Amino acid sequence: VVRAAGIAIAFVGSPDITGHGQTQYIEPWAEVGRGPRSLHTRHSSDGRALAAGLNPFLRPFAAATRIGDDVAVNIDGAHVLVTGGSRGIGAAMARAFAKAGARVSVAARSTEALEQVAAPIGASTFTVDLADTYQTEQLIPMVEAAAGPIDILMSNAGIETTEHMNSVDLDTLRAVSRVNLEAPMVLTRQVLPGMLERNSGHLAFTSSLAGTSGFPGLASYGATKAGLSNFVSAIRLELRDTNINTTLVAPGPVDTEMWDNVEQTDDLSPVLRRMNRLQLLPKKSPEFLAQRTVEAISNDVRHVRTPRRLSSNFWLREAPARLTELLMTGVEVGPKRPE
Repeated sequence: VVRAAGIAIAFVGSPDITGHGQTQYIEPWAEVGRGPRSLHTRHSSDGRALAAGLNPFLRPFAAATRIGDDVAVNIDGAHVLVTGGSRGIGAAMARAFAKAGARVSVAARSTEALEQVAAPIGASTFTVDLADTYQTEQLIPMVEAAAGPIDILMSNAGIETTEHMNSVDLDTLRAVSRVNLEAPMVLTRQVLPGMLERNSGHLAFTSSLAGTSGFPGLASYGATKAGLSNFVSAIRLELRDTNINTTLVAPGPVDTEMWDNVEQTDDLSPVLRRMNRLQLLPKKSPEFLAQRTVEAISNDVRHVRTPRRLSSNFWLREAPARLTELLMTGVEVGPKRPE
């Protein structure tokens, strides 16, 4: 019982050790990425040195992840590709990255909408349908040939389904899987060789609160977001001996056209009424989420989560991933850091 409690404390109340040069001390239920008031950074050259000062139950957890020199990506001057960058969260992220000094490329299906986002911030535009296998495979080579190596990949594009599984259209079901899960994996596969050669980069992904549990009416959407979260947990382990970092953005409701569509869906009405009655689904603005994401990447923070009142969902989902990191202590996995 004591050991079980000790492990639970390690996951809920311990330092969030990024493994890439910074130890982020975070309130157990705090919202990640809220800036200096809730995020404190300490640098160390040896994870074991930090672990020695912790509770005995936390020491193996701290030592499980390499802590080296600060290698967080400097957004100022970095080349960022934002998928789904024509509206909503993606458009807000493109503007936030540009404000932070990045060179931004935006990709989406609508050329006209992309140009409206790109023109004020001087971004490059790339029209692509990520439900199309060939177009997805060609996006990274096309962007890097036109705009240079990608330093930060922000895999944000996504589509939702709100029908019950017995009535969802099969073509829509396949498109959701391709855009929400397959495309981020393919784009990651395509961008990683260059990042590994340069031994620098950041991979960021927009997941969802829906990926922490099964919600009626969001079966296929939630499944893709849960899969994306597990994908990020795995590649973070694979990349722990490199200078390539990851950030998983998992918001609840965001004030966008996508969420407006969700609220107007009859199949989801009973679920939303219950959650709203309990005041569990406060909406955030796309700009709020975008700013938190830029801050998280700048500080090499592995998660951005909203709303805070559902932090228990996120931490319960995160616990197995942290346990796997602990179990992989000392195991050589993934590509090695260049000599």
